[in-house]
Amino acid sequence: MKNFFIFFSIIVLIATGFGIFYIVQSLEPQSQDTKKVSFFVEKGETLSSISSHLYEKSLIKDELVFKYYGIYKKYDAKLKEGEYEISPSHSVEEIYAILLEGRQQLISVTIPEGYTSSKIAKILEDKGVVSSDEFLEAIKNKNLLEVFNIPFDTAEGFLFPDTYSFQEDYPALLVVQSFLKNFFKNMDEIYPSYTKLTPKQLADKVILASIVEREYKSRSEVKKIASVFYNRLDKGMMLQSCATVMYVLTEEMGQDHRDRLFFDDLEVPSDYNTYQHVGLPPGAISNPGYYALEAAFHPDNTDFIFFVVRDRDKGLHRFSSKYSDHEAARLEYLSGFESKN
Repeated sequence: MKNFFIFFSIIVLIATGFGIFYIVQSLEPQSQDTKKVSFFVEKGETLSSISSHLYEKSLIKDELVFKYYGIYKKYDAKLKEGEYEISPSHSVEEIYAILLEGRQQLISVTIPEGYTSSKIAKILEDKGVVSSDEFLEAIKNKNLLEVFNIPFDTAEGFLFPDTYSFQEDYPALLVVQSFLKNFFKNMDEIYPSYTKLTPKQLADKVILASIVEREYKSRSEVKKIASVFYNRLDKGMMLQSCATVMYVLTEEMGQDHRDRLFFDDLEVPSDYNTYQHVGLPPGAISNPGYYALEAAFHPDNTDFIFFVVRDRDKGLHRFSSKYSDHEAARLEYLSGFESKN
């Protein structure tokens, strides 16, 4: 009998030792493979379900060890929903750290220069960042506009074009805040003294930059185009920017964008139509990028008051200070355009 108890005790010790060894091994990475896998945690999903799905994706060695380790550490009620990137090279503790901290896979969103807020809203919604309606409502948030000293009813013009990283279903106000912070971060480089301007002075620069953004194609001309508009403002002339008319047609009237305007379009009634009103429009017509903003704050010194396309493919223009020269350049372009058709 004594020998039996000795034998049984040895078996228990061996089993316990093996069990501890197995648990310790199960807490280690499943493999050394560092390739990350997308992993979803649904809202209200149980720890049992999460453990099972991790095991099915070969991200952990043992689903029961993962589950009871989480219960022992009291992690089970703290896991956050979302999409994550996890690799088999992560240990159990590292996986829990990712799920507890909410380190979700970020969505990369690129906003092109010159897009309006409505177009930006569509990109964000299509990417799953925020709904279009929520975003368009957020850019009108009075508190946010006040914090950033934006004297408009909307943040249009201050939504800096760039590539951003957001979580899925990110709060709309935080999305807008990211755009605005990036705008002023770039302003620190473009024109460090912008803080000395009144909100109205800064806004006027942004409005002009938004027009320049939609008018220029070649970076070599952007500051020259800005100079034309400043010269026209100084002379009390109408800006006569086709881009403002296109804004009225597409953003205010809901028409599709087209490659050319007709004379009737230039007469469309709107405060944004610079063929009908002297001075700047009441707000930005796009969200300008770095080079258009730079041009608005540092235009070339010229006496040009006209420009017309001379090479559509390259986006180049002919600039003039006299109407007769401008008209000759316009007719020359039209004759070449018609000869190709």
